[in-house]
Amino acid sequence: MRERLGDTPEPVSAAAGYRELVHRWLYSFGPGTENDPVWWLGATKTVVRKALAGLGAVPVTLDTGTAGWLRADDLDRVDDPGPWAALLPVLDPTVMGWQGRGFHLGPHRDLLFERRGNAGPATWLGGFRVPTVYTSPAMKP
Repeated sequence: MRERLGDTPEPVSAAAGYRELVHRWLYSFGPGTENDPVWWLGATKTVVRKALAGLGAVPVTLDTGTAGWLRADDLDRVDDPGPWAALLPVLDPTVMGWQGRGFHLGPHRDLLFERRGNAGPATWLGGFRVPTVYTSPAMKP
């Protein structure tokens, strides 16, 4: 490790490590519910609650009416980007960040995820999944 990183980094506490991981989750996937980073990290609610508090995360109301969280520096409204499309590969993090994915998958969840919860390739138009025809039998639900 010293050869790659130079001096050995100072160890961090578990609380600081979780705080950094929750910060990075919020940066990549926020807003989300408390349960989302709990699921994503395999952590406890207590650990995530402490990390959210330590980050100064801001509670928000999600479109579903449930409570969610954002970073304090991420509260500005985002303009509608207009029409757009994306082709996502297998296991793309875009669909893997939340425990509750219904807000952007709608009725297509079972078509996108195989039995173990791994995401297959997908086409997205304007932030919503478009049904995809699978060519691999391994990716069929």
